[in-house]
This record gives sequence, structure tokens and C-alpha cells, in this order.
Amino acid sequence: MTLIITAANKNCLFQTSDMRLTDQNGKLHDDFSVKQTQVRGNHFCFLTSYTGVAYIKNVKVHDWLTNELSNYKIGNKGPEDIVTFLREKLNETYTHKGNLILTGIGWSDYEDIFQRFYFSISNVDSNCFVLDKKNLEDSIFLKCDGYLPATQEDYFNKRSKKVRKFMKREKKGDRKLITDKLVDLIRIGANHKLHGKFIGKNVTGIYVGTYDFSPIARYYSAEKTIVYLPNSVSNEMAVKGIKITQSDQRDSFFKINPKDNG
Repeated sequence: MTLIITAANKNCLFQTSDMRLTDQNGKLHDDFSVKQTQVRGNHFCFLTSYTGVAYIKNVKVHDWLTNELSNYKIGNKGPEDIVTFLREKLNETYTHKGNLILTGIGWSDYEDIFQRFYFSISNVDSNCFVLDKKNLEDSIFLKCDGYLPATQEDYFNKRSKKVRKFMKREKKGDRKLITDKLVDLIRIGANHKLHGKFIGKNVTGIYVGTYDFSPIARYYSAEKTIVYLPNSVSNEMAVKGIKITQSDQRDSFFKINPKDNG
């Protein structure tokens, strides 16, 4: 299971996701899987993550996603083409029991029309496909996907309102602080005594500015470890499995760009 917070204000797009992989009973498989992937074409850039089942045919979902998109000619296509392709591939490839949701947020200037979009694709419900452009025309957008214990929903919603207010008055340099607050929302679920076993306290927060092709990834880790750079797919190449070694990941950040990883 995974808890994902996807958000946007007028200047920036955000996505945070915990890094824990478990089975359906909460048995831990991996506490340091970076589940997010950046996808960019000539006319768009989006961030995507997943919640639910962790593997497709014994391959971690973020690696499966990268493999599929690396064989797809992104070129000058629009985001709706890419999202539709992912939906079809998911329903074609994943036929087992267990819910799996891909969710993402991005911007596009396809056909000279600027828009920001949010999508959600599910293998269980073929109608669960939302390219929600209208809501993102508003100044603030915040969406929770994944496993949030019902007993924590009220507290989560109260905290979310405060985060929305902070996002609305964003000033220069506040993007890291906004990401910090979104990470705190995920850790509300991770701190639950019973259901927290499904949600990790190690979290990745990524943000990208409007018209920007190089998102910033930040790692919020409770312990020293080796982490991976989020996967990235573009016209030029697909990148996955790059290890990042740091003595303290809590204040580490990296640009995600196939031509300039640093």
C-alpha cells in the first residue's frame, strides 16, 4: 500500500509518496522504494506514482511503467495519449486480483493550449480515468490517493485545510516548505498504531514549476540509507535504478533530468 498526496498551486505542481512496499497483510518487502516517475515529452511534463499492488509480473510497478514507456514513442504526443496508453497497458498486463492505481499530475502546452492536469487510472474500475483540467484551473488543488485509515480522516482534513492556505500565499522559496507540509500529511497515516504498517515514514517529495522540465526530488528518510533517483522517461532515454548515497538523506535534493542528473 502507499499514501500519495498530489497538489498544485498557481506556480507549481507537487507529489509526495511514501517509500514502503508491503504485501496485502502488511508484511514489509522494502522500505526504500522510490515509486515516482517523471515523464516528459516535447509538450508536457508529469509526475506519477502508484498505490495498491506493488508488482506486475514480479517487476516493481515503477520499473514496469518505465519499461512500457521506454518502448512508446512519446515524441510530439499530448498527455492524454500517454495516459490512455498507460490505462490500456495496465488493463492488458495486470489481470490478477488486487487494486492498483496510477495517479499523476503535470502540465502541457500541447497544440499551443496550456493546461495542467491530474489523472487516476485503476485496473479494477475501467471508468476510473480522470484528466481533471477544470479543478486545476483554480489556484489550489490537493488530492489524497491510497491507504488512509478511516479513523484519521478528520484530522487529515483539518491539516489539509491549513496546507491549502499556506499553498495559496506561496512566496519565493516556499516550495520546499510546501513539500515538507505534504510529507507531514503522509506521516499522519504512517503513525497509525494499527494501519501504519502499510505506510512508510520514509517519503519522497517532488515538485516541478509550470513550464519546467526538471523536477526537484527531496528525500525524507528516518535513517541513513542508499536511495534511488526517481525513474525518468523522455524522448531521448529512459533512466532507472540510479543509486544515490548520502550520509543524511533528510536534507538531500536532486534535479530529475535525463540529460543532467545531479
